[in-house]
Amino acid sequence: SSEGRSMPLLQVDCAMAAPSSSPMEVELADSWTTRDSAPLSAAAEHAVSGFYEAQRARHQQDRERSLRLGSARGSAKWNRQELYIDPSRRSSATAASRRHLARHPEWWRGAPLPCAEAKLREIVAAQHFFQVDCDDVGLPAPERRSEDIFGEGGDLADVSEQLLLDGPRSTYVIDGEEWDYAAEQLRNSGVENERGPLLLERDPLEAERQKGAFSCRLAAGVRQCLSV
Repeated sequence: SSEGRSMPLLQVDCAMAAPSSSPMEVELADSWTTRDSAPLSAAAEHAVSGFYEAQRARHQQDRERSLRLGSARGSAKWNRQELYIDPSRRSSATAASRRHLARHPEWWRGAPLPCAEAKLREIVAAQHFFQVDCDDVGLPAPERRSEDIFGEGGDLADVSEQLLLDGPRSTYVIDGEEWDYAAEQLRNSGVENERGPLLLERDPLEAERQKGAFSCRLAAGVRQCLSV
């Protein structure tokens, strides 16, 4: 959901960006408190500090631009900036990332390093952005850090409407399983190439219904992967 992170192929891995040899797990930091964690290696510390310093510098520039443009306080963009500019909030997020890495010394302990510093930084980014997105679901709209809109109720109350819209027009890999609406339609129609009439051409209303059903199944797949 967060800006700059959309891609045509999205992979959701329950191992939270861990190396392929790591055990399957679903793990977000258990809250953004400042409980101490075990000491990390120099490479792991550099990965954490480097990630948050880059975010601080980037969002500080965005804040200065926002002030020049007279942007209103309380917007999602403003709240997102606060997460990295405010020392207390940034410290809490940093502590959460350190705890995440501390739980997995197999990623950063030993010589040669199991994961290069760049890979550790990717793991930190995945953990952090997942944490922000998950926390936003429970925040009042004025306090959220993204512009995501969630359902009003029912089974999709905690699902971003953008995921439901993007579902049929993207390819996802969730826990090793590929989700591709277009490929599914070709399989179901028995058409192995694009020369035959697609469902959208034959019955637009039924195509929209099936797109909605696919998005709901996709959301259920993500929920199952995350054990929510």
